[in-house]
Amino acid sequence: MAQGQQPRAYAGDGPFISYAHADKETVYPFIEALQEKYNVWFDEGLHFGKEWTKEITHRVKTCAVFIFMITERSLASPNCSDELFYARDKDKRFINVLVNRETVLPEDFTFRYGRFHRLLLDHFQDCVSAVRSLAEKCEWLNEALKSAEGAEARKEREERPRGNTDAAAFLSAFDYVKTADGGYIVTGLKDKFLRYIEIPEGVKIIAERAFAGTRILSVSLPEGLVEIQAEAFKGCARLMRANIPLSVLVIEDEAFAGCASLEIEIPQSVRFIGKDVLAGTVRERLRAEAEAKAKQEAEEKAKQEAEEKAKRIEAEKKRLAKEAEEKRKKELAYVSENFAYTRQPDGNVIIHKAKNVNIETVVLPDCVVKIGEEAFEHCEKLTNITIPNSVKVIEDSAF
Repeated sequence: MAQGQQPRAYAGDGPFISYAHADKETVYPFIEALQEKYNVWFDEGLHFGKEWTKEITHRVKTCAVFIFMITERSLASPNCSDELFYARDKDKRFINVLVNRETVLPEDFTFRYGRFHRLLLDHFQDCVSAVRSLAEKCEWLNEALKSAEGAEARKEREERPRGNTDAAAFLSAFDYVKTADGGYIVTGLKDKFLRYIEIPEGVKIIAERAFAGTRILSVSLPEGLVEIQAEAFKGCARLMRANIPLSVLVIEDEAFAGCASLEIEIPQSVRFIGKDVLAGTVRERLRAEAEAKAKQEAEEKAKQEAEEKAKRIEAEKKRLAKEAEEKRKKELAYVSENFAYTRQPDGNVIIHKAKNVNIETVVLPDCVVKIGEEAFEHCEKLTNITIPNSVKVIEDSAF
């Protein structure tokens, strides 16, 4: 909808929007976003011949929730003030929508209406996000509007033609071309207010960008449809329901790309599938999120395993170092008990002289690198000696 263009005002007991008419360029997009879920009434929808005050009081009295669009103009508007007071007098549920956060609220307004739920509109990227947040955070709003929700949509669906009838009779809402074989190609949507679309039988092709960027919520494609061309539904961010008939053989590039609310599967009967057909859809997003999550979990697991391995290696190093230290102490104790020796800076040992000449068996430890001259002189009872590979030098007359 172009900025400032007036949306439809629906009869019923849905939300009542109170606003200053001079703010319509900022208010209308919010109203249209709200109309995606509920039948919204605002006073631009008055019929000629109606008494203005009588109609306003009736709508306020019967509305499920009173929504006040807060701007400097609406705060200064006598009509908005009357609507506010009447809604409060009727004990209506309130939602205050602050259009611009820089708007200064008068103390008397804050005193009377500050306790009611407030939505900061310019906090959100767009009006659709604001309405989505409102619906998520206000559970009571959905309950209060349950009876009002979807009345126009249900009426629209009930009035749509059904059955195997001549497609041309029911294509008035679309731009289309008739083919030589008697089929039809839908090339666009004439009625931009349509939200629930049923393409009649006889349509063979949905043309390139036929519905791209529209605000449709649901589309039913007929059996007999053969081809969905490139970007046919691209950017239909509100599209939640669509089907792909088994008769479809070709789906070209980005046919449903950017349909952020759509969850759809492509049947195996489709023979050609272009690039990024489902990019940005719920299923594709969930798949991408699942892959990203799996990758993250795998990376975290690998990191955890690497950390645990590093800890085990470090612990093993410490254990081996401790064992080596204990072994070295035992070796030095053995050397110190049985020999006169010299310990080198690197911790290795040179044996100079056996302390006990009656020693019979000697097992030299690995710390010994040299056996000095006459180290075992006069050890006449020595019958067995083990010399480790660490010994590199045995001096003359050592034995």
